Amino acid sequence: MQEIIDRKRVFSSPWINVEKVDLKLPSGKVIEHNFIDANNHSVGAVVLKENKFVLVKNFRFATNDFNWEIPGGWMNNGERALDSVKRKVEEETGYEVENIERLGEGRPWMGISNKEHYYFLINVSNKLNMHDNDFIKEVRFFNFNKIEGMIKRGMITDQSTLTALFLAKLHKNL
Repeated sequence: MQEIIDRKRVFSSPWINVEKVDLKLPSGKVIEHNFIDANNHSVGAVVLKENKFVLVKNFRFATNDFNWEIPGGWMNNGERALDSVKRKVEEETGYEVENIERLGEGRPWMGISNKEHYYFLINVSNKLNMHDNDFIKEVRFFNFNKIEGMIKRGMITDQSTLTALFLAKLHKNL
């Protein structure tokens, strides 16, 4: 088991804190490790409308690229995962959430963070309004075979999206 010898916060923001941690390993060796303390967790949803999957095309400045993703994102302070995923889906797709089923959870940064990501399967119905144009370039419907082809061609690379689609496939035999 590893033992924390020293811990110092080196950066803080509303979303994350970064800490420098000195760890003593079972061998007695002490190493420096960086740790990301997530202030909030995040949600993502595999969204279905009439047996078609809804994906959003998002620009990510960190990779300077567009990517097809499931709707989702950071939870607000004090927000329940169920409320957060409903809000995120309606904001990002513009469609009304009909029902929500939990698929599971994961830890996207397991080696460096305590962040958790909760995954859901959601059915949507009516178009409520326009999607969030500041972040979402496009909202489109795909069948699962098309999505599998997009994954094989490297058009879908977001880890949360890949995990959620895999969980949906396991739970729903897609």
